[in-house]
Amino acid sequence: MYQSRPQLCQSVKASVGEVYGESFHVFQRPIEYSIKVAECPAEGQSIFEYAPKNAAAASYRSLAEEVLALG
Repeated sequence: MYQSRPQLCQSVKASVGEVYGESFHVFQRPIEYSIKVAECPAEGQSIFEYAPKNAAAASYRSLAEEVLALG
């Protein structure tokens, strides 16, 4: 889970691609941190049902699309 505001998180995100990008596939978009992800199981729903417009839902959607594109 990625928090875009802290400088440390931004720094780590930038260095992950530099350090591991040649050896491993580094996904384009990190999974955004959101408390909604923790709340949705209590409601018996996925993040897409519980908070479809939430940044974390968009992150998971982007990840799924990237995985599918990789084959």
